Parts: sequence; structure tokens; C-alpha cells
Amino acid sequence: MASQLENCSQEKHNEDAIEVAYLMQATMSSDLQKNMEDMGSFDMIQQLTGMFQKQARQERYDTMKQLIDCKMQEGSSVSADVLTMKGYID
Repeated sequence: MASQLENCSQEKHNEDAIEVAYLMQATMSSDLQKNMEDMGSFDMIQQLTGMFQKQARQERYDTMKQLIDCKMQEGSSVSADVLTMKGYID
């Protein structure tokens, strides 16, 4: 009985992993899809992390620098400054 439950659980895990891989590919550009069409979701995450981690780190640094350097001018609108900071974060 336990082995049947384990088999069902493993089968469900495999089906979910395939579905996640398809969803990941559906959100990628066509060039990335071609490069990763035979990969599983875990392998895709590893590949994408290697490709984009450095770029993401630089973008976080730049955003934090912009937020730290952002100073409200006397007489300016608070809502305009909040929108400016929100724009940096977005």
C-alpha cells in the first residue's frame, strides 16, 4: 500500500514538474525557449540564474542608490515624490 502511494506521489510530482516547465517556457522569449526546450524546470532555473543574476544584482544596486539619493524639495508635492520613488522600485 505504501509503495502504491509513493508511486502516485512520484507520478504527481513528475506531472507537476512538466507543467511548471511548460509554464516557464510560455513566459520566455522565443530564443530562450529554443535553448531550454529539453530542460526540466529545475535546470531552467539554474540556467536563468546563471544568465541574469549579475544583471539583477546591478539593477537592485542602482535602484537603492536612486532611492537613497532621492530627497524631497521644499514646497514640492509629497504625492509626486512618492510616485517618483515608486517609479524607481517598479
